[in-house]
Amino acid sequence: MKNFFNTVLGLTYDPNTSIAEDKKKTVNLVIYFTNILGASALLLAAVESYQWGSLFEAFLYLLLFVPFLFSLLFINRLSSEVKSYVIIISGSIIATLVMYNEAIYGAAQLIYLTMVIMATFLLGIRHGLVLLGISLLIIVSYSILFTNKMILINDNILTSYQDWISWIAAMVTFIFLGVVLSVVFHRMNKKLEQSLDIAEKQSQEVRQSNRELETIKNNLEQLVKVRTVEIEQKNNELINNNEELERFNILFVGREHRIKELRDRVKHLKSLLQKYEHDDQNFAQRSE
Repeated sequence: MKNFFNTVLGLTYDPNTSIAEDKKKTVNLVIYFTNILGASALLLAAVESYQWGSLFEAFLYLLLFVPFLFSLLFINRLSSEVKSYVIIISGSIIATLVMYNEAIYGAAQLIYLTMVIMATFLLGIRHGLVLLGISLLIIVSYSILFTNKMILINDNILTSYQDWISWIAAMVTFIFLGVVLSVVFHRMNKKLEQSLDIAEKQSQEVRQSNRELETIKNNLEQLVKVRTVEIEQKNNELINNNEELERFNILFVGREHRIKELRDRVKHLKSLLQKYEHDDQNFAQRSE
């Protein structure tokens, strides 16, 4: 029963629903409520106007309900933007008619406020501010017309509290607008909570990523230090090896030079020995 109640009132909420899809569901819910509670309120307003002898106004109330009925019949064919404009424009016209008939004694201000909130939620803050300005302009214009008696209120309005139909119409209107505003605010609140949850999760992910990056950074710094020490050790080893090679080279060159000197010395001694042998041979030959 609870799930059925939440589904009917649009209180069930899927966090995976996108903003566009959520707005579409909200618009459809408003259309459903309007065709149930809103139609009842307009019908009672028409009956009330008929009792006061205003057939034309009763006809206007019924005529202004046609756009909502049209939106319901083509609810799956019309875009959310078109349905939003139908709801907001028709609702604002109804509020203007109520203001014309009942001045400040009716629900015109509440209807205007509801339309401004819905325009802000469904179409954006710019549309909401524009509608707010238009609504205030209409209210100010009516206040000037009524205070200067350019428009006279129906005397039956002042005694409407004695008519049970007026009380029923007021209650139905109040229930209708209250339900619509509750649904809109509920879905706005849920979407805001979802956005905050997503932002918090993203923030946590960013903090976790920062911690991981900091860990990687520290590890890299430590690794760089270790590699730097290793490279310095390798460089020192290379320097020592180069010095050792240089000493070997110097020793080798000195040894080669010494060997060359010894070879030259041997050659010199050999040449002297050959000379002495040659001289000895010559001396021996002369002696014979």
